Amino acid sequence: MAKPARSAASKFSNLKLESFAGTPGFVRVGRTAAGQWWLIDADNRPFFGRGVGAVNRFGRAAGRGLQPTAYELNVEQRYG
Repeated sequence: MAKPARSAASKFSNLKLESFAGTPGFVRVGRTAAGQWWLIDADNRPFFGRGVGAVNRFGRAAGRGLQPTAYELNVEQRYG
């Protein structure tokens, strides 16, 4: 039997509902009593998001170097 879903207030009792910023029903942010910020899903459940911020064809943060890397050569060969 499936467990009933718990609300954000019961699972994260220190989440201050008055701190929620954004439109209900969409992803927004909320703060705990300790000052930590959380992403809040459309059902008012906190979650941790992670993703890719940037990608470049050179394989290094600073961009093109003096000598091409193996990654850069492979990207050039494959995509031109």
